[in-house]
Amino acid sequence: MNWQKNGFIQRSRKITGSNFVKALLFAWLQNHSPSVEGIARAGYSHGLRISAQGLDKRFTPAASDLMRGVLEAAVAQVITASHEVDIDLLNRFTAVYLADTSTVALPTELVTVWQGVGGSGNASQAALKIDTCLELKTGQLRLGLLPGRHSDNRSPVAESVYEPGSLRLQDLGYFNLARMKEQDQRGEYWISRLRARTQVLTLEGDPIDVPAYLQALSKQGVVRHERTVKVGATEHLKVRWLLWQLPEEVAAQRRAKMRGSAQKHGRMPTAVSLAWCDWQMLITNVEPEKLTQDECFLLYGVRWQIELMFKLWKTHGRLGHSLSEKP
Repeated sequence: MNWQKNGFIQRSRKITGSNFVKALLFAWLQNHSPSVEGIARAGYSHGLRISAQGLDKRFTPAASDLMRGVLEAAVAQVITASHEVDIDLLNRFTAVYLADTSTVALPTELVTVWQGVGGSGNASQAALKIDTCLELKTGQLRLGLLPGRHSDNRSPVAESVYEPGSLRLQDLGYFNLARMKEQDQRGEYWISRLRARTQVLTLEGDPIDVPAYLQALSKQGVVRHERTVKVGATEHLKVRWLLWQLPEEVAAQRRAKMRGSAQKHGRMPTAVSLAWCDWQMLITNVEPEKLTQDECFLLYGVRWQIELMFKLWKTHGRLGHSLSEKP
């Protein structure tokens, strides 16, 4: 990396881009919240001879840009296994991608750099969103940094183009029927949850009253169901519609979560939305010969791997925690 070009190093002196980065890196590896004195001590092992006070003065916007550049350069060295895992379910596709974002609340002073979604609490005024894609067969990981207010649906990961025969396991944040139609035409596969209130139609184009349809299935004692339909008021995208009635305790948790989310935005969920909470509804363009209904639900459940990775970063890596008062 060109330290001078970055602006962090203006002239030759005892502190260099290299020993500064090593001091911070190794100090944080040893302690999730090191003091400035602790970072200065860590620097001694890497040729950085500077007092804690002198080091503190180097925590500037240029230093922040430097560390972001180091992160981006490190992530660009894509983390990939030397060979693909040999799992039949995954081997049916050229690649299997999990995509999601995770938001980290930041000090309010950073709102001009990383804008959050706003709200009454100061914590949401500034936030950073990590746009993440994990490929399951090789462990390949790609990251992007976005302002917290940036829409998941317009992120680089959401807009990415993958090879024909690949599979996307998509969260609702990436739900976009027009884009999914383009992916289908390119030969890309996907499994996605069906967004509440999305228009569902018969193959002849007649609207299906989804709450009434679900209620009829419940009365018949049906807990698993599959049907080929079209979705989208304008897209009319042909999909496999997969339904799985959830246990009552799970459905109740979903309804509570939906009510809580709606309350934060000053509204109440509709009866239709609450009815959808009783079912796990997926749509996919994967042929039944390639994946059975049970295999679709099984594969979609693997999405928890990326949630566990976020938990690892935040809970154990302490991502988003800092004792610093410096923006």
